[in-house]
Amino acid sequence: MQRAVDGLETTRDMDPTGEEYAKAGHRLRKAISKLRAAFLEAKVDDHLLIVRGGNAKFPEYTMMLRFPG
Repeated sequence: MQRAVDGLETTRDMDPTGEEYAKAGHRLRKAISKLRAAFLEAKVDDHLLIVRGGNAKFPEYTMMLRFPG
């Protein structure tokens, strides 16, 4: 997803200070927040769900299709 947001991927190995990695994470979280808001506005938030997994050091995001029961 970071490649879609920034056009490239930033890894911890590429950034010795961690500053750019942190900024990239912030941009990614902001994009996910905007995506969730767009889901809500389009009233599809009952059908699409973005779930955060992983841990603080290696976060992961998954978008899932949810079938209303």
